[in-house]
Amino acid sequence: MTTSTQIPNRLINEKSPYLLQHAHNPVDWWPWCDEAFAKAKAEDKPIFLPIMSSLKSFIFQAFNYLISSHNIAIGDEQSLYLVLNS
Repeated sequence: MTTSTQIPNRLINEKSPYLLQHAHNPVDWWPWCDEAFAKAKAEDKPIFLPIMSSLKSFIFQAFNYLISSHNIAIGDEQSLYLVLNS
């Protein structure tokens, strides 16, 4: 659920309507960028890259702690980046 009191995540600065619809959910989402990959490497955390076209709000809320605490979550507009090299 989006409320005006929620602090937006990093997707708030993106142009994609798909990414913007997730800018106020509780996951600490990053856009596809070098900084996100550098953070994952520096913190020795895996990348969480959903391959579904959209995730429901309750899924984000249920897994917020798990995703944000143990992963660097990166959102992309159409899940074009499905292969990540170590």
